[in-house]
Amino acid sequence: MRSSLESIGFLLNPKSVAIIGASEDPSKLSGLLIPNLLRGGFKGKIYPVNPRRDSVLGFTCYRNVKEIPDEVDAAVIAVPQPIVPQCIEECAEKRVKVAVVVSAGFGETGEAGKKLEQDMIQLARKADMRICGPNCEGCISMTYGVRLSTMIPLNPKAGDIAVITQSGGIGEFIISALWNRGIGISHWISTGNEADLTLSDYLEFLVHDEHTRVIVIFVEGIRNGMKFKKVARMAMEQEKPIVALKVGKSEKGKITALSHTGALSGVDEVYDAVFKQFGVVRVNYLEDLIVAASAFSWQPPLKGNRICVISLSGGMACLWADNLSEAGLELPNFSNNTIAELKKLLPSTAVIKNPLDLTAVAFFENIERLDDFLSLLAEEGDAILLYIPDLVLTDEKLMEILIKQVQNGIIRAAEKLRMLGKPFFLCTTSGTTTKYSTFVNALVEKKIPVLSPREVVVAVKAMWLNYKFRRKMGECG
Repeated sequence: MRSSLESIGFLLNPKSVAIIGASEDPSKLSGLLIPNLLRGGFKGKIYPVNPRRDSVLGFTCYRNVKEIPDEVDAAVIAVPQPIVPQCIEECAEKRVKVAVVVSAGFGETGEAGKKLEQDMIQLARKADMRICGPNCEGCISMTYGVRLSTMIPLNPKAGDIAVITQSGGIGEFIISALWNRGIGISHWISTGNEADLTLSDYLEFLVHDEHTRVIVIFVEGIRNGMKFKKVARMAMEQEKPIVALKVGKSEKGKITALSHTGALSGVDEVYDAVFKQFGVVRVNYLEDLIVAASAFSWQPPLKGNRICVISLSGGMACLWADNLSEAGLELPNFSNNTIAELKKLLPSTAVIKNPLDLTAVAFFENIERLDDFLSLLAEEGDAILLYIPDLVLTDEKLMEILIKQVQNGIIRAAEKLRMLGKPFFLCTTSGTTTKYSTFVNALVEKKIPVLSPREVVVAVKAMWLNYKFRRKMGECG
């Protein structure tokens, strides 16, 4: 049987694709497939298959996949459930390497559906063909410009975050949320029922993928526990973080997962223990999944638990001190040398301690030297957190100048901290002016996270957990 690694390679980077059930009707899932491929800039060959059409969107249409004159690397099957087994048999005869079955009505419906899945897999394996799905939304590779997906039209950015979801709708939410934050993906795979290829198979491929730095997984249930643990350990050894959101804690959640993809959720405490043992950072909210993934993607790895906080609000400084301490992070006292250097920059009335409650006057007076200022703190801490309020003045021209100065100062400082290997997080309240939006966008373009107060804590805590996992693995050999 063809290996899962080789098969997933054909899935994410095929040179030829058959769309079985191809349509021009955008209200149908089968009508989204060819437009999605074209929208993604697919450079390979596209072969629509539909016995009732001569052409689809200008492409010659074939009555069945066996009539296609060339080799087919991947096929997407989007037909009613009763027709799927016949399509699988024809793909097997054609020696298609991998098939994506988006059609539903299989294992998630009960025993009869599971029997259909098993029969389908037996047919495929005789021909050395692997299957993604059924009951899935397919996959997207921004790395290779391939969109074998029924996802609603969206134009994700290319990046280094890979996403695996056992729910297509959740996958769409994650990709859209990342896109809204200016963050890109390398690949997305909607696994569906996992009748053949499983989450652990895709995870193994992505651990080896040079285009992926961070892996995000949305889990209803894990079918191959031993392989998952093996691959999760490999990811930790390669310092490639896995961020997981596992559902099915409650009885209702378990029942819903079973009826959704046929996944058995299992005992949540077991998942929690496995995640902790093998270095998977677990979160409980989709928003936290996005924040943690973006932190790992855009920041150097955290190498300790010492955090330096600079805030233009005493209240925010107190809040972060509490939140970070609760998460097991430390706010170290500054050394005498650092205090002496800071005294040269700050007003004589400034109380120099960590968190550093900085006045707005002191901050703006030192904006041109912000990189030197934060570099001093980088000697004391493993990560730097900065809070600034809205940059709003009554004088619009003066506000524009101020925003530009702050923007450039933060970019210089962030780049210097990145060179020093220190994560840097900026928190600012949401502005509504166009100039303020331009300020935030400029920072995002430079991969500088602009987060809410809570998101800063989520990001730092996730990186801290990952560091603890890596340190423990090093101690254990």
